[in-house]
Amino acid sequence: EHHIDPNVPNRVGMNLNTFRSRYADRVSISILPGLVVAQMLASGIISLYQVMSHKRSVLLTQIWAYRCQNGVMQVIYLAQVMYHLIYNSDLYLLGLGTGTLTTASIANLTCSFFAFSYSFINLVKARSGDQRLDRRFRLTWEVMQVAITLCVGSVLRSIQHTPIGPILSQNAEILRKTSARGAKYCGLNDACVLFTINIPTVVSLLSVALALVASLIAHWYGRGVSIQLGI
Repeated sequence: EHHIDPNVPNRVGMNLNTFRSRYADRVSISILPGLVVAQMLASGIISLYQVMSHKRSVLLTQIWAYRCQNGVMQVIYLAQVMYHLIYNSDLYLLGLGTGTLTTASIANLTCSFFAFSYSFINLVKARSGDQRLDRRFRLTWEVMQVAITLCVGSVLRSIQHTPIGPILSQNAEILRKTSARGAKYCGLNDACVLFTINIPTVVSLLSVALALVASLIAHWYGRGVSIQLGI
């Protein structure tokens, strides 16, 4: 059900009940994000076994280095979760924008954010040409992942039924099929929504920002240790 906003005559609005009936009942738990996380955990266990089997010092830095240098697996993780985010981006944005985010969507987004940010930053580090793979950054990033994942899940849970208006008012264009653009993009639907910024873009920017925070923390910590040691 859509209507013309009397304050903005050339803009189409939609009732929240329409989204609840069309969106909330459609989204179910997806196996792909959880499967990617399981693959990453299995890779970590295999990495640990390989390090131990060669009787090397079992340090987190060595395990991380093995994961980062195994670029093929990082690409696979990233491709899998990217496919999920791109395919479901509009549904997640509609849920956030209208306050109809389901519990299944929260689980999907939390797992997807962890898998994407972790594999994306790992891949960037592995391709950066820095063979030393900055030990302090690795340790900081590993610890931060636990806190980041918990925070993402908690934030999504807290805003589950709270509509985020700007997602639809500033980041979306709601079209009717009778308009020129609506005829092009809406297909058989009577109306559709086009988003300017999608979920993968948001997740990518947040991942880079969090990695920069980890770098700053590691740098400050390293300076503090150096001063204490008089180096």
